[in-house]
Amino acid sequence: MITTNNTYATVNGKTVAISTRKFTNDLMISSAIDLAFQSRARWIYKQKQAFINSCLIDMSISKFILVDVAACLAVAIEKEDIEYFQGWLDKGVKHLIVDSNNRKTTLEEFINNKIKIPVGDYYIGPPTDAVFKVDKDSNTFATMDEDLREIFLSNMMSVHLIYGATRKQLSDVFMRMNSGESLNIFEKLNCSHSITCEIIRKIATEMSDIFVEAKLFGLNEINRRKIDGWLAQVFYLYVTGTNLTWTDATRRAWYATDSVSNKKIKSFEEEWMAFSKLVDKKIKLFQHKWVYFDLFYQIKIQKALGKRLVDKENIVQDFINMFSLLVADKTVKYFYPKPNEKTKQLEWKKDVDGLGTTVLFPFSQLVKGEGGNTPTRFKAYEDAGWDITKYFTDERDKKRVMNRSEKQGIAVRDGWKDSDGDEYVPEELFDGELDAGHILAHGNAGKTIPENMVIEKAEKNRAKGLATTEIV
Repeated sequence: MITTNNTYATVNGKTVAISTRKFTNDLMISSAIDLAFQSRARWIYKQKQAFINSCLIDMSISKFILVDVAACLAVAIEKEDIEYFQGWLDKGVKHLIVDSNNRKTTLEEFINNKIKIPVGDYYIGPPTDAVFKVDKDSNTFATMDEDLREIFLSNMMSVHLIYGATRKQLSDVFMRMNSGESLNIFEKLNCSHSITCEIIRKIATEMSDIFVEAKLFGLNEINRRKIDGWLAQVFYLYVTGTNLTWTDATRRAWYATDSVSNKKIKSFEEEWMAFSKLVDKKIKLFQHKWVYFDLFYQIKIQKALGKRLVDKENIVQDFINMFSLLVADKTVKYFYPKPNEKTKQLEWKKDVDGLGTTVLFPFSQLVKGEGGNTPTRFKAYEDAGWDITKYFTDERDKKRVMNRSEKQGIAVRDGWKDSDGDEYVPEELFDGELDAGHILAHGNAGKTIPENMVIEKAEKNRAKGLATTEIV
């Protein structure tokens, strides 16, 4: 039974016992992982061997938790649930794995002779009551004793099939099942049902191989969702600014379905992927993920000021050349800023407390994380002569807004309809609910001229950022 906001609802399901043969020939083939719940398999080889060993001697006691996609679709009511389950069926997936991906993957590898069982004597109790000797020439699925293989395939395993649940309830099932397990915060948040979570997961999936190849993340960090956690933090800083605390409570709030993050995530995705494309294969030269973040953030700041990147050919390599010298320099000369007591602004003054206690570090000390490291890195870049503004140009129209007469002229031209095609009462044009908005954003060098202006709902216009207005 699942509870949300003190409302309780049953997640319908049943536990069945099926043979390993039926599982490997049917359920295993028709199932897939939803990365919203399961991480990629992360068992080491010895753990895989131990699981197969348990299956051989009929001691596989853990349940496989699967979702019957067609059954859930049949009882789905909400549009998002119907689209979710139908989407999996369209891909040929009949069962979703909520828990047990490591076991399912291990079985697949064993059937394909990629895992060898430990050499030794295998005692199988009644009714078989036999001992099978396994040596190095008979320790794979293909080479093992035929009778032992048949016992393996005939042994029963427990499978719990969920046949009546919403997408949101499946997230809750996963969280409850793993509330006592050693999942990290990133893995637990990964199943959150929000736009922010879905897009962070999408970016992480698309960039995982790139980050591993560039050695910015290890494979285990990818599998344990630490890359998702880092991207979520980068997104948080993108919205709120640097040098802010990133706690577990902040993470949970940032992933919530009613978080402001859900309104900002699309623009972050667009800018992040554009940055990834700009850097391209030079990502291998960054060495440190927070330095990679630094260039992204500095470019973001310039774009937020309405400037346009004009020197795409040199900005990435110039930044790499600059920070590489800083990292290679082992001189201990960098120290963390302290806030001015009156202005609260960060200041770089040695011995600011008057006691001579300022600790100096080499630049390499600063690349390990966010927090106070980021402003200190940015100051080091500046001291090294880095000036990101020279790669940008400011082509914004000096005129930012239209006067009342110009706004009314736009309204008349468009027949008193806004950008969505909705009619409005003419005398309400100046009541504050309607703006004269730019079609091509002012920050993207859009001109404040009638040809580039349209009447927009004020809330929509002020939330779109640099997005181009779509006119219905």
